[in-house]
Amino acid sequence: MYCPSCGAEQAENSKFCRNCGVRFVQAEGVQPGTAYTSAVEYAGFWRRFGAAIIDGIIINVASFIIGLIIGLIITSAGGVSDATINVVSYLIGFLIYWLYYALMESSSKQATPGKMALGIIVTDNDGNRISLGRATGRLFAKYISTIILFIGFIMIAFTPKKQGLHDMMASTLVVLK
Repeated sequence: MYCPSCGAEQAENSKFCRNCGVRFVQAEGVQPGTAYTSAVEYAGFWRRFGAAIIDGIIINVASFIIGLIIGLIITSAGGVSDATINVVSYLIGFLIYWLYYALMESSSKQATPGKMALGIIVTDNDGNRISLGRATGRLFAKYISTIILFIGFIMIAFTPKKQGLHDMMASTLVVLK
């Protein structure tokens, strides 16, 4: 299949052009492979920042509740060192964070609750749903975006497809639904 806008060759299941970014929309009653286009709207920095705030609130509330329950269980057992409690706390917090993002972004919704609230989804470069492995890789790449003084996130405001460093590393896009 070729993009009707720029003529670049595309994978048969592509939902938008990797080259020029137009969305392929299958018209009703038209044979498969024939598409017309509409522009893809990439989610910008502030919309993604708002989604991150919503997701942060959800994760912190969930972590507090789960941590409180596990903390009560551990302290009632007695004889557990502070170091053990700290390690268990960090592991549980990381597990919640990882499962929340990786499972939600690789699900059929393609978004976390924060992203859903703001009408954005995570896709691969062809506009398809991402796998759990890619969602996990994208999540770990966010640590790199953070370590370099958040420059990986600031890039979202300045790149043509509104991609952060973590999106580029995982070959993903965040687009309006």
